[in-house]
Amino acid sequence: MTPPGRRAREKMIFDIIQKWPIRTQTELVDALDRMGCSVTQATVSRDIRRLGIVKRTTGDGKIRYVRSGFSTPPPITKRALKTALSEFATHIDTGDVLLSIRTQSGCANVVAEAIDVASLEGVVGTIAGDNTIFVLVQNTSYRTAVMQELKSLAGTR
Repeated sequence: MTPPGRRAREKMIFDIIQKWPIRTQTELVDALDRMGCSVTQATVSRDIRRLGIVKRTTGDGKIRYVRSGFSTPPPITKRALKTALSEFATHIDTGDVLLSIRTQSGCANVVAEAIDVASLEGVVGTIAGDNTIFVLVQNTSYRTAVMQELKSLAGTR
């Protein structure tokens, strides 16, 4: 059997993430394999980046891949933020008006999105890379309270 071309694989990826709650690249590789499309995790990683697929926290606190611009995501609750932090955050530290959060590789956007949408008092916004998030707080008076709240939600001290 000839493996599907890139366009066919991209359509398969969109179909899969729409139908099933895919949380990891490995799950996506396995789902593609079950559909007769054998690819490596590296190929899936490039596809995800090229297609603009992102991880989002759903209203029930679960994480899954979705198309960016995929309707309006459900509101993020503190419960969902707690889930994202406890599952993916590995370290939280502080500077003057920036907090730094380390996550598992590839999970920073999920946690940053949860922080942004949770609208924590004193948080101006976030910037996320692959495994690091910078959280900007309004001023130094908010720094300690925001850090304590994030650590509490993450289950760390």
